[in-house]
Amino acid sequence: MRRTDVRRLLGTAALKIHESRDIIGDVKNVTVSLDEKTAAWARKLAAEQEKSLSRFIGDLLESSMHQAREYEQAMGSWLSRGPVKLKKRGSSYPTREAIHDRAGLR
Repeated sequence: MRRTDVRRLLGTAALKIHESRDIIGDVKNVTVSLDEKTAAWARKLAAEQEKSLSRFIGDLLESSMHQAREYEQAMGSWLSRGPVKLKKRGSSYPTREAIHDRAGLR
């Protein structure tokens, strides 16, 4: 996930990442500093989903990461198709006037 994506998700929140190894495996501990309004909003949403604030933020970031990957894969698939011919050989392109004709608006 790009740094700008994380900032967009968390607004002006400050992030500090710590590494730790425990029974679960490799885990990154993150300290998040939020303004009171943002923190209250996040706590409310976490409670509505019956999650801890830590789990809520982790799930939010993970979801954003998956969406970004899916978008990048879709964009790569689209761009890999190559160019498309817009006209047949020997024919001409339509004029600008023909493309933008709005007879119904006159």
